[in-house]
Amino acid sequence: MTENEQDIIAHLLEVEGVAAEMISKAQQEADVRLASVRAKADEDFRSKYQLMISDFESSYKAETEKLDSIHKSEIQSYQDRISGFKKNQTAFDAFLDKILTSAE
Repeated sequence: MTENEQDIIAHLLEVEGVAAEMISKAQQEADVRLASVRAKADEDFRSKYQLMISDFESSYKAETEKLDSIHKSEIQSYQDRISGFKKNQTAFDAFLDKILTSAE
């Protein structure tokens, strides 16, 4: 091999080393950029997720309060209706006696 060929091969090896170093630096830069973008995406996700959870919780709380109010209103209405009924203890006792004696 001539000295010129050796110089060419040495130069090509040097160029390959520089290219490998450039690729390594580019990979490191890509890793840094990806980590940054991933961190931002994760933060955006957490932020939107928390907002969505907060909306669901407030909606749940409002619906629960509404249903509690309806429930209390219906119970009160029922109690008001039955409190107006006149009790006929004599008729009730006679009915129970009739049922109990017919069961024997």
